[in-house]
Amino acid sequence: MNTLADSATDIVTPARHWLVELNIAGYRILRRADKRRHLLGIGRRSGLI
Repeated sequence: MNTLADSATDIVTPARHWLVELNIAGYRILRRADKRRHLLGIGRRSGLI
């Protein structure tokens, strides 16, 4: 039997998966930016950011 709780779970699960994917993508973008700053010699404490 499909209850309201089951329906809510069906809605929440794809949203949670999407949020996890967004987090992973954001983490990768930040890591790439950090690597680029390191290669260019721009430090976080240099005040150029």
